[in-house]
Amino acid sequence: MMQAALDFKQECDALAAILEQADDSDFQRVTQFKDWTIEDVIGHLHLWNIAAAETLKGRENWTAFFTFIMEQMGKGAGHPQLQRAWFDANSRGIRGHALYDEWRAFYPQLAEDYAKANPAHRVAWAGPDMSTESKIIARQMETWAHGQEVFDILGAERQDTDRIRNIAHLAVTTYGWTFRNRGEEPPKPKPFVELIAPSGEIWVWNEPQEDNLVRGTATAFCQIVTQTRSVLDTNIETIGDTAEIFVDNCYGELVEEQEPPHVGADLIAGSLIKNLGGTIAPAGGYVAGRSDLVEQACCRLTAPGIGREGGTGFDLQRLVLQGLFLAPQMVAEALIGADLVAGVFQRLGCAVQPAPGAFRSDLIQAVRLGSPEALKVV
Repeated sequence: MMQAALDFKQECDALAAILEQADDSDFQRVTQFKDWTIEDVIGHLHLWNIAAAETLKGRENWTAFFTFIMEQMGKGAGHPQLQRAWFDANSRGIRGHALYDEWRAFYPQLAEDYAKANPAHRVAWAGPDMSTESKIIARQMETWAHGQEVFDILGAERQDTDRIRNIAHLAVTTYGWTFRNRGEEPPKPKPFVELIAPSGEIWVWNEPQEDNLVRGTATAFCQIVTQTRSVLDTNIETIGDTAEIFVDNCYGELVEEQEPPHVGADLIAGSLIKNLGGTIAPAGGYVAGRSDLVEQACCRLTAPGIGREGGTGFDLQRLVLQGLFLAPQMVAEALIGADLVAGVFQRLGCAVQPAPGAFRSDLIQAVRLGSPEALKVV
């Protein structure tokens, strides 16, 4: 019996539990992931669970499934559009809670089928063939990752268990592949990874190194590798050249009490026609952070040997300094304005992100009008 398949089922069960009492309107709530609704998330998970079932049956079944997917992508469909097309063609066009019910009825059988399979058996997929064990762990990882945006939008806190070790292990063991997949040589040596499991147990990978390591909680590590959290919003500590962190800080300056370097970023950059320009600076940008990295960036932006000694160009010193002086007030007023926009458009029935009164880490306010006609009215 393959344990990874049972872990996958339990991950699905945890997500299913918080949606059990949801109605169709809940499934239309927009998450923070690419404006996908909860329905889009469940549809995505269900479709690729079906794909995992088809490939386990054989390569011909996988090819037939994937041919349909590629045809939809060829027509310009994104994931939400192509999955709706598949459900329209193969599953009576189910939506909302009915889609949730079908997903919930399907994944236990998928888990059972993989639990009985040979863990080393290879199955086809969109990229290279995978072992059945890797495939079902990948399904657990995607369920856990997409589940995060559902927990977030519902305001629920997930209680992780040690089954997330599968996700952490998959992330650590694919370290080299993530570089080679982009035509880059993986930095050596691999960083030492030390994580605290939900149970309190310590998990470690690779050779111990004090000057090249990643450590923190397993939950935070998994959130980072599945791209559901920025490393700066977690307790993960990174030390070493293979773990340097750069942050594009545009629209984020002065919004929170701390800036990225306070919590681990090695280098940040931003534009002076946004927050720090205080509505006065007509152009320019900045870099800040670790001194040696700032100097390297400045040498790249000017010339080797000049670096930051060149100072501000284009006779902008006065405007830049005046903008910096006014920036705290301008940012505060912009945050008030963004919250007002969120409140007004939410009352008009539009989906907004962030919601009125919600925590903000930058000045960006998204409003989903829903139709071209609404945009014309605005």
